[in-house]
Amino acid sequence: MRYGILAYICFICFVFALKDIKIPNNLMFVGKISYSFYYVEFFTSAVVNKLIIINENTLIVKLFSVILSIILTLIISYISWFLIENKLGKFLSKKFIKTK
Repeated sequence: MRYGILAYICFICFVFALKDIKIPNNLMFVGKISYSFYYVEFFTSAVVNKLIIINENTLIVKLFSVILSIILTLIISYISWFLIENKLGKFLSKKFIKTK
């Protein structure tokens, strides 16, 4: 708690210093799918580890498993974001939120 206020002040200064900087599209994409990535990544990595029968505990097999898991997680997260958060969110907003 001793450094909490100082850390908060530094964080606010950092945020205001970055407000005029253009964020790259890659980071914007990761920001959009971050929530979907969070809830999909555990299941994707579990499925990949179950599907890839690791008879050999080599570095190549582990590396392939990690890369495949990351790629599948990104794809599934994008699909989830597009269908659930984007499309369903717009539909529910139109259905239940009255606009003037």
